[in-house]
Amino acid sequence: MASEYAIFLGKRDKEHPLTPKWFRLFVQRWPELKLLKSRGLEIQRAKATNT
Repeated sequence: MASEYAIFLGKRDKEHPLTPKWFRLFVQRWPELKLLKSRGLEIQRAKATNT
């Protein structure tokens, strides 16, 4: 996703995307960032929002 954004901004091109090393160093620079996996809604909550 970061590579696509860098390409969109014109910082990189498709032949030179961001590398895994870039990602590793980015995570080291920003330790407060976390990868989270989204959870699905419970059926009752989903039904309540679709009324």
